[in-house]
Amino acid sequence: MAQLQLYLTQSRTGFASLGNVNPSEDVARRIHDPAHALDILRYDASVPQVFYLLTYLQDGLMFSVLRPLPGNLGDNTAATIFFPAGVSIDFDAFNTVITFIRTLLLSCETPAAKDMSVLRKLFAMDFPVDREVARMTPSSGHSYAFARFGGSFPSLSDYFGARFFQPGFSRFAGVLLVDSLSKAEPREHSFDISGPLSEVIVVRPPLPTPEGFLPYIGHMPFDRPVIAGKGDILDIVWRRSGFESLPCPFTVGGNVDDVPQCDTSAARKVITPASFYVSAQNNGEVISDFTVSVNGTEIKGPQPFNFSELENARVDIEAPGYFRYNGTVDLASTTQAIVRLRKQHSTYRFDMPLRSSEPLEPLHIYIKSLRPLRYCPVEGYGVVGGKIAEGGEINRLEYTGGRRRRLLLIVAVAAALVAGFALGAAIFTN
Repeated sequence: MAQLQLYLTQSRTGFASLGNVNPSEDVARRIHDPAHALDILRYDASVPQVFYLLTYLQDGLMFSVLRPLPGNLGDNTAATIFFPAGVSIDFDAFNTVITFIRTLLLSCETPAAKDMSVLRKLFAMDFPVDREVARMTPSSGHSYAFARFGGSFPSLSDYFGARFFQPGFSRFAGVLLVDSLSKAEPREHSFDISGPLSEVIVVRPPLPTPEGFLPYIGHMPFDRPVIAGKGDILDIVWRRSGFESLPCPFTVGGNVDDVPQCDTSAARKVITPASFYVSAQNNGEVISDFTVSVNGTEIKGPQPFNFSELENARVDIEAPGYFRYNGTVDLASTTQAIVRLRKQHSTYRFDMPLRSSEPLEPLHIYIKSLRPLRYCPVEGYGVVGGKIAEGGEINRLEYTGGRRRRLLLIVAVAAALVAGFALGAAIFTN
């Protein structure tokens, strides 16, 4: 259930509120001085008269009753009634409200306190609301237009039957409805859109595409039916985060029209090195010095790919000191792919000379370590020159300990030789 809302304002040496009934913050902030709407007409403000102003919102209709006031051009008293989208009200109830307000504004320039009391009772009624009703396209632009009603033109009840919505009206900030009997005339360059009402059609939204794109009309998601005129072109844009938007205009046809899905398989997304968050697997340290290829293309800067290329993309990442990453990543669904690289071991070679009556190769000791070696790991020995080198460099060992330790090591090596072991050893350390 919902109630109609009323906003009374006056523009005379300033714009001011005269009172509200059932106000809401969202609608109240959209109440503005309608003086610019009156600027498109020539009228005699000394003669009491009213015009109706239609303004479409995403969530309903603002129907304003405007009474011009003598004084400066555009001075007015206005009563704006907000009808929530989907509110179920018949023409008799609508006409009762409008007739009372029209009579009130014609009888006085500024409603009194007793009038507000009557208005509160008039607006106390609750009305059912259809939350799934088709949306109206909101009013846009900065210009106003006018249309005649009554006589040979559509009547107020005709407009009511069309929910006061005409697709062509949405391109204006608002449309003034002027009684065909009124002596008001348009000013130069005014937009006169008087004429028969166009056929209104409900257009239903399509489902998301297989690639996950959603339809939009303007900046609003197209996830509910909208009202449009036959032959109108809806500027539908398909969007998905990270991808370029795809416009797919749709021309409205039958009484109830279904919008087909747009082919979004060719939509493109730009991939850059920043599309990847690369870190070390062991400590989470961020790795910034890396090269990356997607489907065999090295990514040095912005590089576009279509959806099918990214859904199961082949990604190769290399960084100094880390094992190469090669795998399949869904780059279509991610804003930033997270990749963790495994650090490579550093390899150190130590050569220990052996004492023998016959020439022998030195004992080769290979050590793999995740951390740099700061000192010789062989107890009782040091490195010739004092500096430990990694990779293919040879670190030659020299004895620095006592005779007993050296003798024990030589005995152990000799035992290994007798047992037939190869003179090589690998030591792994973290």
